Order: sequence, then C-alpha cells, then structure tokens
Amino acid sequence: MEEYLDIVDENNKLLGIKKDRKKVHLDGDFHRTTHVWIINEKNEILCHRRSSFVDLWKEFWDTIFGGHVVSGSDYDETTLKELAEEAGIKAKLSDLILIEICRCIETVDKEKNLVNREFPKVFLCRTRKKISEFNFQKSEISEIKFIPIEELKEIIKDMRMKFVPKPEYYLHIIERIEKIIS
Repeated sequence: MEEYLDIVDENNKLLGIKKDRKKVHLDGDFHRTTHVWIINEKNEILCHRRSSFVDLWKEFWDTIFGGHVVSGSDYDETTLKELAEEAGIKAKLSDLILIEICRCIETVDKEKNLVNREFPKVFLCRTRKKISEFNFQKSEISEIKFIPIEELKEIIKDMRMKFVPKPEYYLHIIERIEKIIS
C-alpha cells in the first residue's frame, strides 16, 4: 500500500501538496516525521536494530521510535500511533516530553541521490519497562536493548556499533535529554 506524505517548505509550513513516500525521498522534498527517544529510570536509552525488511538502513542500530506523518494526520497523532506500534507503549501526549522540532537533512543513498529532508518532532518518553516487557514491531525491529547515555555517546562517536549514520543529530538530542534529566 502506498503511503502519502504532506510536503512542507523549508520552514515546515504545509504546501497543500501530497506525494507518495518513495517519490518524496527521490525528490528530496521536506516532510514531517516523529521521533521518540525512550529512557528508563537508570538513564539508559532504548536502542533498536532495524530489521532486514525495512526500506533503509537494514540491520543498523537506531535510537528513534517513530515514523512519517502521513497525509491528513498530524505530529501528535502519529507519535502516539508509532510509539504503540513500534515499542508497544500506549501513551498519552501528556506522558511525553517535547524536546524540539528540528530540521534534518541527510544523504540516504549517494548512488541513488536520495536525500531525506525532514522536520521531526522529537519527544522523550520515560519508561519503567524491562526489555522483556516490550512488544516491538518485528517487521521493523529485530532487537532492542538499553544503553547508558555515556556509553551511547562513545558508541556514536567511535562508531563501535553500526548505527544509522547521523551522529551530529544523535549527539545533539542526547545533549538535550541530559539537560532534561539533570
């Protein structure tokens, strides 16, 4: 099934245009996404390995639970839906802490000239769940684990684990999370 996204301008304003998700990435159009970072009471970030069934970054580790804001939907509705689908966390918006809406531009595939231009609304979700209590979406995620913040920063800096290659973004959000939890 095709997934249509609303196109936004470089200031995140809706343009009244919707496009198929694949075409959005081929054309490098700005669009909206949601990112939820999950943290436990030990200040460890929940990380997941992307499955071999996803379109991009197969088998890479990531910190983000979330997805594309489909046409006709909004940030908040998408955030709660994706958090429930991907991590099995049924939350209310009031359970989440808004970190920021940022602008991300990344080259996804140099050979195919794919550029991802998105405005993610980034949230922090606190949890008391243990790894065994998570019911994650196996079609998108193959493995999950908590990683202490300090260790995660080092892993991202020295690329010890195969993470989706956006270290500046990860380190920026981790810095914001550290301010929230301190």
